[in-house]
Parts: sequence; C-alpha cells; structure tokens
Amino acid sequence: MMVATFDQIGFGQTLRYFTGAVEMIGTALLWLPRRQVVGAAVLGGTMAGAVLTHLFILGPSALPATVLGLLCATVLYIYRDQIPEVLGRSNTPET
Repeated sequence: MMVATFDQIGFGQTLRYFTGAVEMIGTALLWLPRRQVVGAAVLGGTMAGAVLTHLFILGPSALPATVLGLLCATVLYIYRDQIPEVLGRSNTPET
C-alpha cells in the first residue's frame, strides 16, 4: 500500500526510504535523554509534510497524520525546557 502511495506522490521510492529513515531517527531521539524535543520536532516536521501531502496530492483523510502531529506537539510542550539547550541558549540569566 505504501509503495503505491509514494508512487502517487510522484517522487518515487527514494522518498519512502528517506521518510522511513527520518521517522526511525526521530523515534530513537525520543528515547535518548535530553533529546526528546529534537525527536518530537523531527517527527512533527514529517507529520506536517504528511498532512500537506494528503491535502494537496493524495486526497484521503489527513486525520492520522494530524493526530500524530498533535502528539509531537504535546511532547514538545512537555519537554519545552530542553528547547533553549538545543538552540544553544542558556536557561539561566547571566550574572
């Protein structure tokens, strides 16, 4: 089913392999300490792309990708204290 879906998108099977690799990396990052926000951002970006692809190319419901994107947003919110560290900024005020 996924082979046909990615053929319909028009980028071939390379995009399918790339998307799968990005999803696996994002999932692995969710399990690493202090990297949850990076994993959620990676997976959230993938889900945003999936929603747009469903809306503009594929046509069927984008609900599953939307729900997964909202779960990624929830993880980002829960681990929001990691965002300054990931961006290279300090969470503490300078003295």
